[in-house]
Amino acid sequence: MKITSTFTPLNGGTAEVLKRIDTGARWGLEAQGRVVWRAWKRELQLRKGGFKTGAFATGVAQNKITLGPVQTLGRIGDYSVQVGTSVLYHLFWELGHMNLFTGKYERVETLRPALEDTRDEQRAAFVRQFRRAVGA
Repeated sequence: MKITSTFTPLNGGTAEVLKRIDTGARWGLEAQGRVVWRAWKRELQLRKGGFKTGAFATGVAQNKITLGPVQTLGRIGDYSVQVGTSVLYHLFWELGHMNLFTGKYERVETLRPALEDTRDEQRAAFVRQFRRAVGA
């Protein structure tokens, strides 16, 4: 009597599991970036759309905050997402500068607080999307 058996991989096999993990990493990173993007915009809203008094606020600073696509850096699971702006004066306020109008060194950080204050929220967003992709 000859016994034959066939192997059936669980959950689609190793290739499917790796694909889901990879998708989870991409989705999670995008969700994490979205949290930072929203928090940075909130930081500017607290300043009436500007950096100091809000007197010169036109909404440009807030509307120029962008969330880029998830980019592959090299091997599988190696990704990056950029939250940034095309407005140069964001950099001057974030790092500090000599203000021509007041004659003082001035600095108003908006990005750093957005990053630091939302660490737990970023982590939770990543985990939610990762679990969704993996099917846990």
